[in-house]
Amino acid sequence: MNRNILIIAAAAIVVFLAVLLIPRLLDRGTEETPTRTASSESSEEADRPSAADDKDEPAAPVADAGPANSGLEAGLAEAARQINAQVPISIDELTTVTAARVQGSRIQYRYELSREFSAAQIAQFRQFASTQNPESICGNTETRSLINLGGEIEYVYYGPGDRYLFSTPITSC
Repeated sequence: MNRNILIIAAAAIVVFLAVLLIPRLLDRGTEETPTRTASSESSEEADRPSAADDKDEPAAPVADAGPANSGLEAGLAEAARQINAQVPISIDELTTVTAARVQGSRIQYRYELSREFSAAQIAQFRQFASTQNPESICGNTETRSLINLGGEIEYVYYGPGDRYLFSTPITSC
């Protein structure tokens, strides 16, 4: 049952990204740089407390995505704002998206699981998500294009009580 829930959750997020967000990001990457710079938007995001900011989680490694792409970063910041305006987003009876934030060319999605899992179940889930999330992202034309443009997508998972479980960064396809 957990495997089916994870597949549904991964598919729902891929569809959500593909339909609502990624086409806008790709269009912005080819337009002129917006009047507000990505760095000012990123610093605004950093100044605004996010649900994930106050957690005792290990810092997610941020891969060097090469030269800054201000259009991409501005598009990711807009995508995070749109998602945060809609949260919480229930994926299934166990999984809810509660926040999105941008760090440079990486967008992070905070997922909260509504019940406790054993260490063995978390390890299985981590292994599955570490394989399934990149396959879903790289198997979708729009999200693969985002990654190929230098964007990164990271899913950060928490259990009840804001307990950090693990994250799955996707930095290449």
